[in-house]
Amino acid sequence: MTALQYMGTGILFALVAGICFVGAIVYFLLTKQKHYLYTERLGRMKFPEQFYKDMKEQYEKTENISQTLDLLLEQYPKGKVAKRLRASKDYLKNSHYKDYETALYRYLSDSDTANVITEILLKDLQKICRIPCKQEKNTGEEKG
Repeated sequence: MTALQYMGTGILFALVAGICFVGAIVYFLLTKQKHYLYTERLGRMKFPEQFYKDMKEQYEKTENISQTLDLLLEQYPKGKVAKRLRASKDYLKNSHYKDYETALYRYLSDSDTANVITEILLKDLQKICRIPCKQEKNTGEEKG
């Protein structure tokens, strides 16, 4: 083989190695584990009182916690409150448990205003387990 053939073979091997390297990088980027917002470590924060008034008002309008979170995210599109709202929605969508208690207490409560969240959760629970009122059967006999 001549020197020119050795150079051509070396260039061919370099191209194949480069293609394999780029392919490996693309593969690792595409198969990377998705990072969920609710798994992020969120520091403590003090929510404004207006946030809880808005939360209660929106829940009374919608009577649905997920829709309430959507409406609150429209009202608070930026900042720490928005990050907490997104984490709460992400928890409801992607977590294994998908429970409202954790979504609200862990991500949207501070120690001063947990009673608003408790009230919302109780209303939501009452919506699910309402006990019907028993009606008396009329047998056709009148008591007198």
